[in-house]
Amino acid sequence: MGNKLKINRTAPGSYSSTGNPSSLDYGELAFNNGGEKLFIGKQTSASSNPVAGTHTDVFHLSTLKDLSSGTGINVSVTNGYTDNSASVSVLATQTGITGIYNSNLEIGNADNDNIIDFSTANKIKF
Repeated sequence: MGNKLKINRTAPGSYSSTGNPSSLDYGELAFNNGGEKLFIGKQTSASSNPVAGTHTDVFHLSTLKDLSSGTGINVSVTNGYTDNSASVSVLATQTGITGIYNSNLEIGNADNDNIIDFSTANKIKF
């Protein structure tokens, strides 16, 4: 049988605890089971021997669960053993978006004949 890698975590009886680690050594991992968050000790200053809390910070590694939305935008996150995905949708009544910026923006479907192309400066291709 292979080796096991154990990550710092709450005590087995405290599986629903949402407490985050207050300090971690450089490269050390910790998991918050109740809050479903993974953390790593990130070095913040030059030191050949970084000390937790002095040369390192607790850094939260973002996951799909961290997506949030604002007025007129919905985020739906599915996660589990086989499906880790997110969907973002804009409501038809959305009036707060004032701009979309992308130097190669194309809007349409997979068929190249059905695309509105904004990739050329000062020109819209239909």
